[in-house]
Amino acid sequence: MQEKMINESGGLFFQEIFDQTVPFVAKLPSNIIKAIYEGCNIKLYLSLERIEPSNSKRLTVGMEIADDKEHPFMIFHTVNNTEELQAIYKAFQQLENKLYLFDELTRNVLSGKLTLLEKNKEIDKELLFSIETNFNVKEKIETENRFITYMEELFSGNTKLPIELIIVKTKFIPSGPTKVIDLDVGETILSQSDEGQGLELSIHSLLNSYYHETCHHSPQIIKKDKMRELTDILAFKESHLIFIESKVSQVLNREKELSSKRLITNIHKNIDKAINQLRGAVKSVNTKQKVYTSENDLIDLTLNNNIPNHCIVLISEMRHELDWDKLYQDIIGFGAEESGLLHILDLTELFKLLFLSKTPEAFNRSLVDRWKIVYEHQTPLVRIEFRDSK
Repeated sequence: MQEKMINESGGLFFQEIFDQTVPFVAKLPSNIIKAIYEGCNIKLYLSLERIEPSNSKRLTVGMEIADDKEHPFMIFHTVNNTEELQAIYKAFQQLENKLYLFDELTRNVLSGKLTLLEKNKEIDKELLFSIETNFNVKEKIETENRFITYMEELFSGNTKLPIELIIVKTKFIPSGPTKVIDLDVGETILSQSDEGQGLELSIHSLLNSYYHETCHHSPQIIKKDKMRELTDILAFKESHLIFIESKVSQVLNREKELSSKRLITNIHKNIDKAINQLRGAVKSVNTKQKVYTSENDLIDLTLNNNIPNHCIVLISEMRHELDWDKLYQDIIGFGAEESGLLHILDLTELFKLLFLSKTPEAFNRSLVDRWKIVYEHQTPLVRIEFRDSK
């Protein structure tokens, strides 16, 4: 299951464990896990869609997380495996369950008791015999796309849907945020108050396992006789430079909930701020300003001329509601200024790029290749996918 989760940016996972119980396992963005920790409601959906002409059914399992009452977050998965189908049936027969939540780096950062409170109808075991699991990836994606359409219809008030829908209300009681010590990413705890600092330290630890002594958190320059931060993360090799500005959205201890519109506006403001900071950081390095570690040691940045500057804006989540056309123009404009290659990523995408690359040199090539894909498709909303080598 761990390998499967690494290859997925998010989702639901079901597998029977040694004591014949089936926990609910979900991989989610960190900001959604924090919203669950703060107490937002969780609903489960079982969608049964009849497939003609075979008269069989396909099962899609969904989890709705009401982090935003107007536009709740949802993950879903269409079942195309018989063992998983059996596991899902067992999971939904257990009134008291365990829920394990994994973040973008596939770390179990939160777990607790998930109680199934109320169903609009019972799940009949005979139902399993009518569910089709022998279909290809293309058909799975098509089924999931229809599920999204049905859910949008449901949220807009239309209850007359061409599917059989079982809705399960739940109650989640966290057992406390898990303190995670990861060999690659370092120590983290979900409830730490400085969320931005926590993310920066995670990114630094992750990159440090690749770049070692040439990876620096909060490097400094002298500006107007004072030490100022150059960028959040700086990493480099002879072939390339990496600048990272992290702009995480605050979830814990927020004074009031933000509407979806306000949240998107804030994300765009943070991206604009990060782009300006990256522009300034590149200018400082290009003009040969001295750069120091956070402990005031001089960093040797004697590098070849004309090596690529990768400037990464790291956001909490690559949300579809963002104005990706504008962000594409920002990327093109940034390159036209010869400031470098601008990338707008979330932690999931950054981790997958690193996981795929294995070395700094390969990471450099992956970033260049991804930027070319963004340019060709004229959108930064790009997701890296792993392909089976067989």
